[in-house]
Amino acid sequence: MICRLIFVTAVLAASVMAADHQADYAALKTRAAAAKVSDQDKLYAQLAMRATEVANDHYTAGDVIKAQSTIDEVVNYAEKARDAALQSNKNLKQTEITLRETSRRLDDLRRSLALEDRPYVETAINRIETVRKQLLDQMFGPKPKEKK
Repeated sequence: MICRLIFVTAVLAASVMAADHQADYAALKTRAAAAKVSDQDKLYAQLAMRATEVANDHYTAGDVIKAQSTIDEVVNYAEKARDAALQSNKNLKQTEITLRETSRRLDDLRRSLALEDRPYVETAINRIETVRKQLLDQMFGPKPKEKK
């Protein structure tokens, strides 16, 4: 009886957390779309991180199709964050840091998946790493030489 009660409590807690992730995710989507370009980089980077958690919830629920769709959104939001950061030339460092955390979280997620589901997430991680490299190149790349 006690084991059943603990199991039901755990299932309810997991479903509440999944609903929380999805509600935050939807609200953040709306904010990011309506924000100024100078604020979009941070919002899209946060959105990529939240989408990672939503994808994890989908994988946990066994809905691989929705999870893969959400993984695509993670990459899309990472690219939008990069584009906004490069356009405004602000928040490059914070955007890169958030995308690094997103990449690490995706790697943690990848390790928890079945072998046949891993390549899809690995591709997403590689694409986010490319985005991060572009941000780092903008921050630390060679400065153009001034003509005398």
